[in-house]
Amino acid sequence: MRAGVFFIPQTMKRLRAFQQTATLAETDTSAEVTFPTIPGSIVGYSTLVTGTIPPGESCKAVLKDGGQNISDPIDIRVSEVTTKNSFQGAIIPLQVPAPGQITAVFTPSAIIGSSEDYKVEVIIWYADGVRNQVVSIKDCL
Repeated sequence: MRAGVFFIPQTMKRLRAFQQTATLAETDTSAEVTFPTIPGSIVGYSTLVTGTIPPGESCKAVLKDGGQNISDPIDIRVSEVTTKNSFQGAIIPLQVPAPGQITAVFTPSAIIGSSEDYKVEVIIWYADGVRNQVVSIKDCL
């Protein structure tokens, strides 16, 4: 085997996920959720909005990885949804080979007004049993 090339046995490349939901309600300026310890290299994420983000507004999500560098977060944008039961773009690639404590912080572009509440779901996809290696989504399919 060449230096820098890792062989990952087929049985170790199972795609798994953790999902968390944050609720943004009246007067909220942000919401935060923490994931359990991710037992593998992160390969991607998905987002879904349940409810309606008011026209002209948006919601930003920042993933903080305590095992990497919490002061240098990974910035993502909450995707628009096509139907209530689907994730736009399915899995968006994101490679974190040795994730620590992952926290997602959601910040709306404006303070949430009355009857404007919505939920943001985020799914973290990972390669089960694979740690400290850069793995892509294709390696898990």
